[in-house]
Amino acid sequence: MKRTAELEARNRALEGEIAQRRRAEDRAGLLRSAMDQAGAALYLIAEDGSLRYVNEAACRAHGRTRGELQAGRVFDIDACFKADGWPEAFAAVPWKDPWVFESRHLRADGSEFFADVLLTRMEL
Repeated sequence: MKRTAELEARNRALEGEIAQRRRAEDRAGLLRSAMDQAGAALYLIAEDGSLRYVNEAACRAHGRTRGELQAGRVFDIDACFKADGWPEAFAAVPWKDPWVFESRHLRADGSEFFADVLLTRMEL
């Protein structure tokens, strides 16, 4: 009986964890869908500069596939950010009020285009 009660308690705990994970996956899917349908290029950039997620508008703007973009880093597509200065730049990005500035982005063919950038930090 004691063992059965322990197993039932563990099962309830696991069911709660599974439900929580499903809710998180649903929120992530909703965010991904909203980003993909946005008309503007959107990027989720990690602390190391890697491009964790890009939407279709970003792919079109850069003339690259999602896999190609996500295999790179922000300083591979933005001429204003350099690899050696990225840690300081990332640390300076504010948590609340976004930075808004014009930058130069790079296409797959090497050409540049001006991009209005709104940069902010967020916890995911």
